[in-house]
Amino acid sequence: MTGTPHLLARLITTDQYPTVCQIWRAGHIRIHPVSCAAGHRAAVLQPPRHLFTGRHHRQRVRSAEPTKVVNNPPVIPTLGKRPALNGIRGIAVLLVIARHAMPSVFGGAGMIGVGLFFVLSGFLITTLLVEENHGHGRISLSNFYLRRALRLLPALVAMLVVVTIYGSVFTSGTERAHILASVGFSVTYLAGYAAFLDYPIMDGLGPMWSLAVEEQFYLIWPLILVMILRGNRTIPTALLAVSGTLVVSVALRISSFTIWGPEIYELPTTWSDGLLVGCALALLWKAGKLNPDRFSTGTAWACWTLLAALSLWPAMKDSAVTYTFGLTVGFAIAGWVVLLSLQTGPTILQKMLTIRPLIWVGNRSYAIYLWNFILITAIPNDAPFRQGFIVLAVLATFVVAEMSWQLVEHPAIGLKGRFAARKDRRNAA
Repeated sequence: MTGTPHLLARLITTDQYPTVCQIWRAGHIRIHPVSCAAGHRAAVLQPPRHLFTGRHHRQRVRSAEPTKVVNNPPVIPTLGKRPALNGIRGIAVLLVIARHAMPSVFGGAGMIGVGLFFVLSGFLITTLLVEENHGHGRISLSNFYLRRALRLLPALVAMLVVVTIYGSVFTSGTERAHILASVGFSVTYLAGYAAFLDYPIMDGLGPMWSLAVEEQFYLIWPLILVMILRGNRTIPTALLAVSGTLVVSVALRISSFTIWGPEIYELPTTWSDGLLVGCALALLWKAGKLNPDRFSTGTAWACWTLLAALSLWPAMKDSAVTYTFGLTVGFAIAGWVVLLSLQTGPTILQKMLTIRPLIWVGNRSYAIYLWNFILITAIPNDAPFRQGFIVLAVLATFVVAEMSWQLVEHPAIGLKGRFAARKDRRNAA
């Protein structure tokens, strides 16, 4: 056997010979009877030569070549249930309440809270749309707008109906006209333009400008994202579009501020880069370019500390620094807060963001935002013990928000699944 390739050989006794012949008669093993020292006949099982030559040999050689190691593609993160994000929503609305209740102390808290809302909205909407496109091969705009309408309109309409009844029954003349016009600006999501056009809406509906900014984002951004992804373009293309728009948005805000000053506060162009930061964050995260677990929790604590300090800045709303690059820097910090809340480890910060009271507030943050300023501004400025009444108004806000959640919002959210199931049945038919 010298000079030949390595051969597989074994000795068998002659009583095994017929069985071996039956098994290997296809020619894969040649059987040669030989003599054994014990006097018994035996056979040597020797693989035939063609196993090591010709086509079989080449296949054997090729299979023996070292295999190239292929790195597994990175796992695409999915959103799923993230209670910490609800905790961020709860903190955001508590900051807004603090600004409404004690503006002299928490001068910048309202802007920080609204900024967190915008970044979070941009992140969540973009993530959900990208995941829908990845899972179904397309984005259903009709389903998206239906979900948004069922989430936002019922609670808003309920609040505006109460305001309309109050204005119609308890006021008259110019005051009634002002209230009804304010309701019109709010229900059409044009409240952000009212003050800029020298027609400020009633105090209680003042926060409606931020809802208008978000609603206009919901109308435009999904259309753009669908066009980008439908043309066989990838997430980097969408990220490039978002980055370019963000630069234009900042430039537009700076130029607008030089002309009109702080009056641009409620315009969509003033806050659009907050939404775009959230969009960019979502695209980077879904592309696997940002892994929150790579960063220490100390980074998250530093970001929260900066946001807390900024919430105490009394002149934030009127400062030129705010309208140049201050807002963008604040949105970037808020973006890091959102990203680091996605860390998988059971950190102290994660536990704090997911405590039950904060999750409760986060779930009802929309109704809290709708009702809080109405209840606070209902207290006259010259009322005795006004701060005590403000505390009662804050408590009443939580009660009304719970009623809105149980009677209006939660039933409407339940309809989203019913409509989606009905549409799936139609598509299957």
